[in-house]
Amino acid sequence: MVELSRTWAKRDSEQSLDELMEVVLAEIWEDEEAPLENAFIGRPEEMWALRHALSEGVKHAGKLVAFDVSFRRGDLMKFRAFMAQELPEKFPNVRICDFGHVGDGGLHFNLSIPQDDPRLNDAAFIPSLREWVVKMVVQQYNGSFSAEHAIGRSNQEFYDSYTPNKVKELAAQIKDVLSPGDLGDVKLG
Repeated sequence: MVELSRTWAKRDSEQSLDELMEVVLAEIWEDEEAPLENAFIGRPEEMWALRHALSEGVKHAGKLVAFDVSFRRGDLMKFRAFMAQELPEKFPNVRICDFGHVGDGGLHFNLSIPQDDPRLNDAAFIPSLREWVVKMVVQQYNGSFSAEHAIGRSNQEFYDSYTPNKVKELAAQIKDVLSPGDLGDVKLG
């Protein structure tokens, strides 16, 4: 989703943003490779409602295992293609329901597991799934397991495992200067 706006009032000599986008996108839509074949254009409030509906829909698709990961922009789609191929082999019946801000390298990598999947009765199943995904993110694609939503309880073990001690020490020192006191359950150093 792209939300386009100006920081200034439209000048008499300027096209409206809608007109400008029609001109620019017309060339792309007419391209034989159809890179925007599934594009929708609408009012911002409608598009944001659609975006938020994705989150709600994923919650109802099955047991949600959510990741907030980020990559160098050139690696994000490689990661996505790898997961589309490897995840079904390693974890059959786990469905990718991802969305994100691909333009800045971020991805809400959500996985949905049918509620009747017997593996949900195994306490080790979801932790093993989470560990494998994060391992691929960090070790194979040099990505981050904590993109825009930071560390939190669900990522503490990954922070402890994958963050070098010097970085943890520096993060703890900066945090102590800028925000003394506890951050709930998160431990930076």
